[in-house]
Amino acid sequence: KVTDDHKATLADMQLSAAKAAAEHKAAMSNMDEEHKATVLKMTDEHKAIVSDKDSSISRLAEEHNAIVSKMIADHATAMSKMAEQYESDVVNTNASKTKMSEDHQATVTKMAEDHEAVVSKIKENHKATVMD
Repeated sequence: KVTDDHKATLADMQLSAAKAAAEHKAAMSNMDEEHKATVLKMTDEHKAIVSDKDSSISRLAEEHNAIVSKMIADHATAMSKMAEQYESDVVNTNASKTKMSEDHQATVTKMAEDHEAVVSKIKENHKATVMD
């Protein structure tokens, strides 16, 4: 029973860690795809403006500068959000690992105490039986 409980606890911990890793990987993949899509969209917008032959060079230059400034700002914002999410994911994963480790240690300690109590009881019963 104690071994089965220990195995079950370890299996739960491994499943939780695998789930956290998969969620983190999916979140990072999603952020990467969103970043790529944003850059492609802004690149397309930029190309459209540059190819507009009816616009004056002055207006194109102003619009180009505005788009580049927006791209830089959007990129910085996206990177900041991704960094914050990554840091949050790492903190959450570390907290989960710590909790699982603490839970595991508590389970092992309890199992050791239970085992020691059973061994003591067996020794007492044996001693009582031998004395009779």
